[in-house]
Amino acid sequence: MKSRLLILFALLLLLAVVAGVAAWFLENFERRSTEVRLGMSAEARRNPLLAAEIFLQRQGLDVKSLSGREYLSKPDANTGVLLVKDLGPSLAPERERALLEWIEAGGHLIVSPGRAPDEDEPGNHLLESFGVSLVEYVESDEEESQADSSVSMEYTGYDEPLQVEFDVRRELMVERDDIDWLVPGLNGYHLVGFQLGRGYLTILSDNRFLTNSRIVERDHALLLALLTEDQGAVRLLYSANMPSLLTLIWKNAAYAVLSALLLLLLSIWRLTYRSGPILNTGEQARRNLLEHLQAGGEYLWKLDRAVALRERSAGIVEKRWLQRHPQLARFDQQQRCLWIGQRSGLSAQTVYETLYVVPVEEQKMIQASANLQKLLAALRPDSHRSEKM
Repeated sequence: MKSRLLILFALLLLLAVVAGVAAWFLENFERRSTEVRLGMSAEARRNPLLAAEIFLQRQGLDVKSLSGREYLSKPDANTGVLLVKDLGPSLAPERERALLEWIEAGGHLIVSPGRAPDEDEPGNHLLESFGVSLVEYVESDEEESQADSSVSMEYTGYDEPLQVEFDVRRELMVERDDIDWLVPGLNGYHLVGFQLGRGYLTILSDNRFLTNSRIVERDHALLLALLTEDQGAVRLLYSANMPSLLTLIWKNAAYAVLSALLLLLLSIWRLTYRSGPILNTGEQARRNLLEHLQAGGEYLWKLDRAVALRERSAGIVEKRWLQRHPQLARFDQQQRCLWIGQRSGLSAQTVYETLYVVPVEEQKMIQASANLQKLLAALRPDSHRSEKM
C-alpha cells in the first residue's frame, strides 16, 4: 500500500514540475514570424531578367528566358517579342537579313547595345543600318551616383505619361528622320522605334530598368507590359554571347560525353587488374665478390685499360712497402729491388720488372699480376717487425 502511495506522489510531483516549466516557458517566450533576406538565388544572379520573366508570366503571357546567340541569329517564327539585353557584335549578313525578315513578318525586337564602340572599332551593323549609334558620357563621381534619371515618356494608347529611369550617361544618336517613336534625353534619345512591315524594332539606350533589382521601381514593369501585350510568345534573351566549346558539346552531345566519361572510368578501373602470367619478382642470388672482380677485370681488359690498371696496382704495392719499411725511400731502384727480393722470395730482376716495367704481352701481364700478389702477401709476415740497414 505504501509503495502505491509513493508512486502516486512521485507522479503528482513530476506533473507539477512539468506544468511549472510549461507555465514559465509560455510566460517568457512568444511565437513570432520573422522575414530573413537570403539575397538573390543562383538563378537570379545568372539571369538578370528573371523578375521580368516572372512578372510577365503572372500577366498570362507565354514567356521564357534564354541564353545563346543562336536565338538572335535564328529567331523562332512563333516568337512574338524578342527582348535582347545586350545586342553584342554584328551578325553575319545572312543572319541579319533573317532577323529583319522575322521583324517584317510581325515580330517585335527590343534591343540595347552593350557599349559604345571605340574610335577604331566598327559598331553594330544592324544599328548603323538604321542610323543609330550609342554615345557614352564620362561623368564625375558625384554625377555617377545620380546616373539614373527619371524620364517622362508618352505611350500611344495610354493616357498618363510613364516615368522610367534611364541611364543619363548613355544616349542614342539618330541620323534618320523617318522614325516612328522617340523618347528624348539631354542631348540624344533613350528610345528609338521603327515600324518594319508588320513588326517593330525598339532600340533602348540601356535596359537596366528591366533588371531584377530595378523593375519594381517607377513604371518599369508597366512599360514592359505595354511593350509585350497582345504580341504572342515573349522570349527574354539575357545573354547573346557565343557559348563556350564545352557548353556547346554538353548541350548537343551530352550522352556522348557521359559515355566517354564512363569509358574512361572503366579503363582506369581495368588498369588496376593484372593481365598475362605473373612475373617472377623474387630476388636474384647475389654474385660473390670473386665473380664480380672477374667480370670487372674482363670488362677493363676489353676496353684496353689493363696497362693503366696494372700501373696503379704496382704503385699501390710499392707504396705499401714504403709505408711499412720507410728506410726503402733512401735506396735507389736497384738497391730497393734487391732488398724487397730478399724478403719476398723473388729475384731483384723479377721485382724490378714487376714494379717498374710495363708488360706488353698478355702472358707477361698475367705473370706480373701474380708477382704483385706475392709482393703484397710478403708484407704480412713483417707486419710487426722493423728492419734496419
